Amino acid sequence: YCGRSADVAFLVDASSSIWEPYFKIQMKFVERLVKMFDVSSSKTRIALVTFSEKLKVEFYLNELNTSDDMVRVIRTLPFARGMQTKTFDALKFLRTNIFKEENGDRPYSPNVAIIFTDGRSDDVGKTIQEAEIDKRSKIYLFAIGIGRLIDVFELMHIASRPLTDFLFRVQSFKEFRRRNIRHLLSFRAC
Repeated sequence: YCGRSADVAFLVDASSSIWEPYFKIQMKFVERLVKMFDVSSSKTRIALVTFSEKLKVEFYLNELNTSDDMVRVIRTLPFARGMQTKTFDALKFLRTNIFKEENGDRPYSPNVAIIFTDGRSDDVGKTIQEAEIDKRSKIYLFAIGIGRLIDVFELMHIASRPLTDFLFRVQSFKEFRRRNIRHLLSFRAC
């Protein structure tokens, strides 16, 4: 689907407000997106991080070189619910760890992050600050807000501009599954 090179990181909310069935739906969505990219060491590289009060790197950009390998990992991820939503830590982790050469980042490829969350972070101010630093560091941020409890203000400040390309909101996980967001995302991430 995407023939150009890109370094793409998925940040997935695993906080207590996400029920296990919804976490699995998010991961299914990530799986389908992964399959749409031309994954290889020379084309699209992908990293996956889950976050709540702690961050867990499921795989770095240079760990897995095929979408099949990534899908195998995604399908076996356990749901480990955390009590907090430290989105700001996840955003900072992008530029301090994920998008680093030693972890597979390529200076000639655009850095893209796709952030899934259903609610507001524990510190909106810190989240906005970290998102701004990421954007100044040339990381393109897609924000996907899921549910009725999302903080639109926060998502608008996380997402890159124009918002029509980088911000997606869905009212329910059912709509999230039904809508054609994955095609839009894979196209725009290129």
